[in-house]
Amino acid sequence: MTNVSNATTQQLQEQIAALGFIDDANWISSSLDNLKDILNVADDFYKLTRVAINKDKSKLLTNTTAANDPIPIRFDAQTIPL
Repeated sequence: MTNVSNATTQQLQEQIAALGFIDDANWISSSLDNLKDILNVADDFYKLTRVAINKDKSKLLTNTTAANDPIPIRFDAQTIPL
């Protein structure tokens, strides 16, 4: 906050305890690389807002049927086989 009368600056800070829930988030992508970029942005948002999500509950839906093995997706510091 800046006082324009005497050109002084003062910083105000307040921390508010709150609890919220994100029921579902759906990320739609045309490629695996694009999905990874989206998840990086989502992780930045989660860190900024201090949101805790259960990444182990993640599911991957795809229209590609070539692979039967789980696809490892990096989600922040965690790699999840989806």
